[in-house]
Amino acid sequence: MHDADTRELVHGIFEQLCREGYPNNCLTGSEQSDSERMISLDVAFSIKIEADDGQHEKWEYRNPKTGSAYFKSKSGETETINIFLRKKK
Repeated sequence: MHDADTRELVHGIFEQLCREGYPNNCLTGSEQSDSERMISLDVAFSIKIEADDGQHEKWEYRNPKTGSAYFKSKSGETETINIFLRKKK
């Protein structure tokens, strides 16, 4: 994850991935800022990212077309999400 202004890596990242329909069965943990995660195709899940530095806003995935909180990749395609964290005001 990168800082939205400086494009530098933000360290101390905590992520939560929750499969749609299973809100109590989430993958959570600390990640390196430059980590990558492979997700099964055809599974809808929410993504939440926080930095433990207290300087950045929490980031949550939101589909820009539908407003849905769930990301779903298409079968046979690879998609990349670049996440930029904004500083708190």
